[in-house]
Amino acid sequence: MGQRWLKGLFVISSLVVAACASNPAKTSNSNYLVGEGDGKATEKQMIGDLGRSVQVKVKRDWTAEEKKNMQNSGEFTTSNTDTTFEIYPYTKPLLKARITKNVTETAFKENWDKAKIQPEIDRQYAAEVKRLVTDKQCFGMEIDSNDPEAARLEYWYGSVEQGGKSLPLKLSKGAGYSQKGLWVDRSAMPKLTKVYQYADACTTAKMNLLGDFKVTMEPRYRHDLMPTTLTWIAPADAAQFASAASAPTATLPAKSKKH
Repeated sequence: MGQRWLKGLFVISSLVVAACASNPAKTSNSNYLVGEGDGKATEKQMIGDLGRSVQVKVKRDWTAEEKKNMQNSGEFTTSNTDTTFEIYPYTKPLLKARITKNVTETAFKENWDKAKIQPEIDRQYAAEVKRLVTDKQCFGMEIDSNDPEAARLEYWYGSVEQGGKSLPLKLSKGAGYSQKGLWVDRSAMPKLTKVYQYADACTTAKMNLLGDFKVTMEPRYRHDLMPTTLTWIAPADAAQFASAASAPTATLPAKSKKH
């Protein structure tokens, strides 16, 4: 059992049911970290490579509102906070793929003139690169939970470490969607809120994404949740991409310089 924990499970506290980490420490494709990307990889493929995710489960009491919604509230007095959160660094290739997809889909739905599409991709791409990676390093964070409190970003704290230095991560609402819904636990039959939340987590300084770095997240929306550290290991071919990493992060279109 001890070996199994070392391979994939983190012990969060004595009350934890499980905290499973999916690829908590691995390398990522250098082509997804620096440069402009090859235009072939999709946003989903890049996030699958760049992302690190953790599932946290911990015993908790039902809230008064949840108990009201239960069919058998007297029989089920405890349940599990079950939260999965994924973190990935924003990179130029990822932003290019995301924006290209979003703009192309909008253009199709709204029947744009083809001449309008590429200028709009360029405009949005330049703005997002400037906002998320030019003078700082931001990460995307996606939270999927059965616990409404997990969606409250003010209860999450984070830091990023590289080269022996640690910087705080400031969380804010991300550009992705957030949603609340109801689902049913068939074993207990209570109605629960299912929440999805997107966040941006930003440092105040640039980072070398081709080097080793770690992100530590500390959720405080429930007691007995301990900090979790996720690791990005330097790619074996990092040296080949060093020149690209040292190049300016964003080249804004001439028209954007007017702002």
